Amino acid sequence: MYCYICYIASIYDCTFHVMFTLYVFLTTLSFTVLPQNHTPINHTYINPHTQMWYPCGSFKGDEKSAALCQNYADNGLLSSISKNQLDSGVGGSLYRDLARLEETIVRGYPQLRKEKGNLEFGYKLSFGGLSKEQEKIQVVEVKEQKGFFDGLKNVFGGN
Repeated sequence: MYCYICYIASIYDCTFHVMFTLYVFLTTLSFTVLPQNHTPINHTYINPHTQMWYPCGSFKGDEKSAALCQNYADNGLLSSISKNQLDSGVGGSLYRDLARLEETIVRGYPQLRKEKGNLEFGYKLSFGGLSKEQEKIQVVEVKEQKGFFDGLKNVFGGN
């Protein structure tokens, strides 16, 4: 998963402000529009520790995230595990390109320049069947996603 606004901004840096404004306008209109193949879309937000969330990008999920979203929407036995995996997946995706993402954000929202490095991230899922509570912005911890073997390595005293 890759943040499309970062990609577009890196290619067309000279027209970034125009594209970013258009992007924000279009994403605020399209939150209720679902893709035809029912893949989830994660709309990413930032919060400079105020009551206001700023939209900062979207990325489309894959088949695995669609299965997780379906389980989360069904409120089944393992829905909390699916929610945790969605949170860690979004947090890991943001972590991989965090410095560049924050630079893009402060270019789009100059008033947040002082908060760079201290932003809170959240996401909102667009997926059919979610309840109103599940459609709210979910705060996510931005951290490196570690695999199973990294966990074993830490248990046995590795770095």
